[in-house]
Amino acid sequence: SWQSGHQPNGPSDLVVAQVNLLITFTNLARKKAAKEQIAQLPQWPNIVHFADSFDPIVRHEAGQLFYEMASGQDSATCRDALKDVTHQLKQLTRASRISPIVSQRVIDYVNQSDKIILAQSWVRGVIGR
Repeated sequence: SWQSGHQPNGPSDLVVAQVNLLITFTNLARKKAAKEQIAQLPQWPNIVHFADSFDPIVRHEAGQLFYEMASGQDSATCRDALKDVTHQLKQLTRASRISPIVSQRVIDYVNQSDKIILAQSWVRGVIGR
């Protein structure tokens, strides 16, 4: 398996640790409360650097995490966290470091959420009259 980093050409322990961390975060991000905890980590903005890793497996798992963060229930916390990294994700997509599907998902999540908020405030305004 690719995780047995003892092979001469196998991944380093650092790569294995990064992949395992990203997989753990991705699995946790399936639940809204955990996703919001991840988004509030002081290190959150640095997670985007995994998407620029020299290792294709690390880049893939980073993409999976961003995709999961932009899926499921809407969350203002996640939207703000994703807004903070959208510019970098666009650059990484242009550099073919991250899948265009991932960055489009993040952009759609951020933009769709903005539309939902506008609609909610409009409805509150109409009901409030």
